[in-house]
Amino acid sequence: LTPGAFGALWRGSDATYLIAVNNGEESKTATFALDRDVLPTDDLSVEDLLSRQEAYRCNCLESDQISVMLPRKDGTILRLATAQGNSDS
Repeated sequence: LTPGAFGALWRGSDATYLIAVNNGEESKTATFALDRDVLPTDDLSVEDLLSRQEAYRCNCLESDQISVMLPRKDGTILRLATAQGNSDS
């Protein structure tokens, strides 16, 4: 959804991962639309594995989008896992 930002989903055994890249010349908040059919649950814990930003909860029933701040010519990996206390998996 964000020009110059690209993403790919990879499904691992314990979580789904969003690899997000900003190919632009400026930092930006990139927004990615998620297909709920490939996510482990609608109630996710989202963790930035590169910045070690504290995990936050995302309810995909309310929004099927995730936003992440990306520096220019940089990227990150978000771990999308079932939120603790949720037994949908």
